[in-house]
Amino acid sequence: MGGSSRPPEVVRSNICTETTQSPNPYINSTNACTNALVSARFTEIMQDSTLTDSNIQLYQCSDEATLDSSTCTSPITLGAFTMLKNSSDATEGFTATPAIEFQNNYWYKGLIKKDAASAAGVTMVADYPWYFRASGGNCALNKVMLQPQLLTVIS
Repeated sequence: MGGSSRPPEVVRSNICTETTQSPNPYINSTNACTNALVSARFTEIMQDSTLTDSNIQLYQCSDEATLDSSTCTSPITLGAFTMLKNSSDATEGFTATPAIEFQNNYWYKGLIKKDAASAAGVTMVADYPWYFRASGGNCALNKVMLQPQLLTVIS
């Protein structure tokens, strides 16, 4: 398959101007939209076949003011997965749609298992958990970004 021999890592970036925030909802955010999608980008080109619900999972935790990670035991089904492609049509991340909307004031745990693999077949070094809290209800769409960015939309 080719590619780097480095293990992939999740990109950590809360900037949305040029690419998507990663992971999304962002790490330890306390104001995630209840209609948010789950997504992440990686430092390496990835194998699509490893970015599925067997390696990417979501759990609902408690609605306490402070996160108690031991309460993150209720799995949430992730529906359709969409691969985030770069300008060479190589997979650099994913977006997944939760089967339910997040509930206000609840904490959630996203988990990318270490079996997620790069195009070269190299897996992550360890599982990647992250936590976020939903609040404030649904968010309205405020812009549309096309990826890869170098394409032109013709109507």
